[in-house]
Amino acid sequence: MENKNKHQRGSETGLHISNLFWMFKDFAKDERFEFLFEEKNKPYLKNFGLVLVGFYLVFGHLAQLTSNLVGFLYPAYCSIRALESSSKADDTRWLTYWVVFAAFTLLDTFSGFLLSWIPFYWLAKVVFLVWCFSSSELNGSDVIYRQV
Repeated sequence: MENKNKHQRGSETGLHISNLFWMFKDFAKDERFEFLFEEKNKPYLKNFGLVLVGFYLVFGHLAQLTSNLVGFLYPAYCSIRALESSSKADDTRWLTYWVVFAAFTLLDTFSGFLLSWIPFYWLAKVVFLVWCFSSSELNGSDVIYRQV
């Protein structure tokens, strides 16, 4: 009974997580901010988000967590999609990424204290991880795997 009252109080004060989604939907529907979500402005919105994440990685308190999430969430999603596809090439690509990611994480674990003192380390780590899972000809995980 007491837990139910706590949950109801949280909902009344607007602290429940589902209220955040409703607030964003209301923000997106507001005619004053409608121009932000037009098709022509989407690249600017994406670039602003990237700059915001970059500043957070330089000055934020949870930069290590953010960099690890960037290196894990998108590649995990793509790996699941690759496993569900019939192509073997994408399986090999993502398996190569995970081998490089594991080696880098192991290195980062043992030298993380020293590396975290390097300015812009977390931003450099995210750039490195994005290079490793990029879909370009110079995919970082393929280059590292072939060189080592």
